[in-house]
Amino acid sequence: MVGDAGDNRVFAQALADSYAQEPLLINTAGQTSFDELVALLANARAVLCHDSGVMHLSDALETPLIALYGPTDYSRTHPRGSHSHTLLSETPYQGIMRHFATDEIALSQKGIGHAAMDGISVTMVLDKLAVVMQEAN
Repeated sequence: MVGDAGDNRVFAQALADSYAQEPLLINTAGQTSFDELVALLANARAVLCHDSGVMHLSDALETPLIALYGPTDYSRTHPRGSHSHTLLSETPYQGIMRHFATDEIALSQKGIGHAAMDGISVTMVLDKLAVVMQEAN
C-alpha cells in the first residue's frame, strides 16, 4: 500500500484487525520518497487505486492498473494506457465532480463521501483483478 502519512493512519486503523498478520500486505504509506514510490509502482504486478496521482503514475509506467472512479470526472482524467482498466461506481454520485461542479470536501460535508464509491463491490474488483492478472501473464 502506498500513500502519504494521512493514508497511513487510515490504512493502519482500517486494516489492523483484518490484515495485520498478512505477510503479503506491506504498508509503505508515509514512508517513501517520490523516487521510491515510482520504483514500487514500476515493479508492481498490478495497481489498484482511485483517481489520483498514483493512478496517473501507474498508467504512465505501463503497470497493469485498475482505476476506481466514483465522483471524479472520468471523461477528463481516465487512464489512457492499454494496460489500464477502470471500474465506475454506478451510484447517483458518479461523475458529480464533472466540470469542477463540486469537490471532495463539499461532498464530505454533505455526507456523500464514501457513498460515491458504493457502486463498486469487492467482487467487481476481484473479478477485474483476475482479468488484469491474466492479461499480464
